[in-house]
Amino acid sequence: MDYSKYTVETLNKLLLKAVSTEKFEMAAEIRDVINERGGIDNFMGLDVQVKIILDNINFERIYSVMEFLDWKIAGKIPSTAVTRRHATKLLVDVWNMEEGYERCSLESGGLRAERFIYDGLKMLKLSFILTSWDIDYEAVTLTYEEYMGE
Repeated sequence: MDYSKYTVETLNKLLLKAVSTEKFEMAAEIRDVINERGGIDNFMGLDVQVKIILDNINFERIYSVMEFLDWKIAGKIPSTAVTRRHATKLLVDVWNMEEGYERCSLESGGLRAERFIYDGLKMLKLSFILTSWDIDYEAVTLTYEEYMGE
């Protein structure tokens, strides 16, 4: 396809759509055109990072855990394909979150997509979370007994 007639803004929208639908070859072509015009400031762009993450995270293992735990979403255990599409959407959405934060995340259905900015470069991370716990600001000054209500 001839992308030369499109503006960088339109190409960026096409790039997001290509990544969202996992059309990584098309995304690479679009990214190359944007790069030629000086429009991308990230060494490894969204398309490459999402592809690497999707190729390496074990969706079959996620499905097995969800099946073992009978973890249903909307009444059924999501297939690996559904989980993969959901992961892609979370990664794209977190990439596009407001840039005023060095770290941000989106979580849904056991998945956590995180975006970090370091030295001006965006980096993505995808996790499958079974359990977590954190201590909020007000609790930091308490003793263990005070926190636990003992």
